[in-house]
Amino acid sequence: MAKTVLQEKQAILKLPQNSLILDVRTRWNSLHLMLERFLEQYPAIQAASLDQRLRKPMERDRLARFTDEDLRRAEDFIRLMRRYQSDEIRSFLEEATALDPRFKQKMDDNAAIWDRIKGKFLVKNLTDSEKSTDLDSNASLQNPQNDPIGGADQVEKELHMYKAMPRIVTSDDAAAWWWNMKTTYPCLSDMAFSYLCVQASSTPSERVFSTAATGLEKGPSGSQEDEIELVSPESCARGRAAKSFSKDVSPLVSKAVKRSEGSDVVVHLSGVKIFYGSQTGTAKGFAKELSEEVKALGIPAEVIDIKDYDPDDRLSDECTNMSVCVFLVATYTDGTPTVNAEWFCKWLEEASTDFRYGKTYLKGLRYAVFGLGNSVYVGHYNTGTPANRNGASPVRTEATDMTAEKIKADVLSSLRGDLANMLREEVKNALAKEFRLLKSELQAVRSEITTNTIAIRAEMDQMKGDIKDVGEGLSTWSDEVNSLQTVATNLKSQVKELQEKCEDMEGRMRRGNIRIVGVDEQPDSSTPEAISKLLKEALHLDRDIKIDRSHRSLMKWKPGDRPRVIIAKLHNDGDAAEVLRRAQDRAPLNYNGKRISSFPDYTNNVAKARAAFTDVRKMLRGRQGVRYGLLFPARMRISVGDEEKEFLDPAKALEYVLKKVIPETE
Repeated sequence: MAKTVLQEKQAILKLPQNSLILDVRTRWNSLHLMLERFLEQYPAIQAASLDQRLRKPMERDRLARFTDEDLRRAEDFIRLMRRYQSDEIRSFLEEATALDPRFKQKMDDNAAIWDRIKGKFLVKNLTDSEKSTDLDSNASLQNPQNDPIGGADQVEKELHMYKAMPRIVTSDDAAAWWWNMKTTYPCLSDMAFSYLCVQASSTPSERVFSTAATGLEKGPSGSQEDEIELVSPESCARGRAAKSFSKDVSPLVSKAVKRSEGSDVVVHLSGVKIFYGSQTGTAKGFAKELSEEVKALGIPAEVIDIKDYDPDDRLSDECTNMSVCVFLVATYTDGTPTVNAEWFCKWLEEASTDFRYGKTYLKGLRYAVFGLGNSVYVGHYNTGTPANRNGASPVRTEATDMTAEKIKADVLSSLRGDLANMLREEVKNALAKEFRLLKSELQAVRSEITTNTIAIRAEMDQMKGDIKDVGEGLSTWSDEVNSLQTVATNLKSQVKELQEKCEDMEGRMRRGNIRIVGVDEQPDSSTPEAISKLLKEALHLDRDIKIDRSHRSLMKWKPGDRPRVIIAKLHNDGDAAEVLRRAQDRAPLNYNGKRISSFPDYTNNVAKARAAFTDVRKMLRGRQGVRYGLLFPARMRISVGDEEKEFLDPAKALEYVLKKVIPETE
């Protein structure tokens, strides 16, 4: 919406349809380009800030801070910077940006810049080559960069690599980066140092006008009146954003007038400003009394000493803020203004003939002037008439000898009449404009509804087709899923069967293995010969046991740790069974003064399954009349009297022992 409003104001003021510049590609001249565009569009910006259609409020004081001196300095700055704007400088800055590894991505899509860099390198290379030929005829052979043909290939290769690499962070030193990369980019680094004397920089601009927040806050009525009609292009070029009436008077008075249909339209009046120019205090007293009377009507009023008011900075604002200015001024010696009104009257007289202000500078200002004085001085009595040369519209001018009561009654009567006429005119304009807006909005809504209906119908047809396709696809996918489930079930059974076979094969391979625990970590303590000797001495065998191979477990070991387990593969499975039986019969075993133990070498799954019966075995150990054993791979056999049971599940075995065995053997 903000962009649309700005374009409308540009069309009204016949300004170029340009957007504000918020960023500059080369990072140079950003302040110059942004400020130049801002000054070009300043009247449109000023006008757009007053448009009631913009709902998001804008900080008025941001534009109000711009004084005439600020604008003059900005224009001087633009004129100065234009001297340095040329195609040659612009090309140089573009090339410098491309060779700055922090901002090179801004030039990635502009092939002409990279071609210029390559061309300038070749020209420089050719010049250097001609100079070096006078000193050394073999220079081109000694340095490939001095060879024009080889240099072109080299710079092309370096440009390709440089463009492909990611940019460095902004805080890094570009010169230091090129110095470190001069071996990788010998050609480009030599050329980059010619440009790095101009550092790329970014000047943050003060965004006094944002395209996302360009509106003044709407009044309580929600009126869509276009207040730009109250501001002339001349005042826009010089003026400020509309300021609040007073710090003490913030609310606007709303006058409601009934329409013919019975609905209300709300018109805003900001209030009355009463200026006084007084020598003895009479005009000041009348100003205060008039203020009280105006406030009694429900209209905000403010009394202002005319000497404290800066007309050059603030008077033009009164043309747009919908207030009425009342001037109560007295005459002094020979009809001259009073001391406190002297500067104001002098400014008004000079501004009326100053071409810089123009004849319409105060167009739209609504005012009333009442002259005061002593009736003894007939020639200068009540001569407070203004110089009406700048387009202002007087409300009323009096020059009669009245009492204070008549003065107040006359001024109030004049204000009532003027306010009534103003309200009637504004209500008429508001109704006509609102009807036009309503008609255009209804037509737009009708068109939008028709367009949306067609689009919705088309989308519904598309959705119907999509739903049909999805249904057909789901049917096909359902069949495929069923087929895949069947395949998955078969694969699971095959995998389970293969796992069982692998487990069985591994168990058979380990039948001839034994595990020996407690043998000290000594050199050659786990060799087949050492294990054969250990078994013969520890088990008191009358023959040597043939050991195919032996080794300790692969876990890490350091001095002070428990000895690792020795795993030995016996040549005969019968020898393994005999060794385990003798070890059980002769337990505990001792070797070299150390206690050792031997166990079967089961697979991990079998070892875990057998370990699950440990609690049951502890409960049965030492009970009279109970025999038990753990069969391979993991079957628990329990015999009590003539009854014998086998269990594969440790939980069921435990339940049987608790309910059957223990009660009978207690």
